[in-house]
Amino acid sequence: MSSQYLYAPGLKELALGLEESPVIYSGVLPMAKMAMGDWAKFLIFPSMLSAELAERDDSLRVKCIFVIPDWMTDEYELTEANAFNIKLEGRTYNNQPDPEACHNNRVEHWIEIFKEDLDNLLDGANPFDIELLSSAALIKENSQFKSFIRFALKNPDELIELARTIFHEQEILADPVGFVGVSCRQCFKLDGISTYIDEWDRVQFECASCGHKQEADIIEQSYWIHEYLCEAAVICASEPTIKIIRAGENEKKYEYMDKISNLVISGYSREISTLIIPNIDSERGGYRLNELIDLAKDWEKPEAEIA
Repeated sequence: MSSQYLYAPGLKELALGLEESPVIYSGVLPMAKMAMGDWAKFLIFPSMLSAELAERDDSLRVKCIFVIPDWMTDEYELTEANAFNIKLEGRTYNNQPDPEACHNNRVEHWIEIFKEDLDNLLDGANPFDIELLSSAALIKENSQFKSFIRFALKNPDELIELARTIFHEQEILADPVGFVGVSCRQCFKLDGISTYIDEWDRVQFECASCGHKQEADIIEQSYWIHEYLCEAAVICASEPTIKIIRAGENEKKYEYMDKISNLVISGYSREISTLIIPNIDSERGGYRLNELIDLAKDWEKPEAEIA
């Protein structure tokens, strides 16, 4: 079982055991303004780990993996009280308009704001390397990521049954259920029928909104992908050594993601250390990075405040 490290004291313990440059899986970037809790996960604790390593061995360099949710969406209806019975009603984030009409789509808008805010907080510092990973790029560049898309298209029933064994207190119906589906090239809507053709590794799609039909190689289609499936696929593709999660975050989600990986990649096994960070009760801004790090050094419990 992978090791868990708790809050600021756990970070110090984790740093002492690292002998190679760590790769941190930070998670999915929100399509909204970052709160202080987001910055704790995406900036403060990675910067603290970088500082701890630099004191011991300045050749060690932290890299953080951020997931761009280009093929995720918030335009859906949950037909049951779970994360799986999803009725898709709209478009993926990369096909939703920029709310301020200054970029091509909603993804580009919020990624640009993330970069600007990150630069402002860093104020010239360069504590770690950053890699932004998108589904549209990974399906063409990474065979493991493609395997997750293929598996979900071919074997949705296996993913449903796996979900039932883990989230057993929730009623998960066979229909509607969603893990991955094609995005229409005409109207960009997601509701429709996606059919995988095993012999040719191609995918057919018939749009329920506009009636358009399309067929292409698996890597030439654009998709919607369930967040849990996407995160599991990105972790396999990027091979991190550490993941950062918030205290109280859905543990069953990560159990499900690990077991998806075992289904998709035969013999998959990877030890990833987990750094658990506090939930931060603050929306206040105006801090410099070194000030936030000084505050975070005292965060030793599941909840923390910034006055």
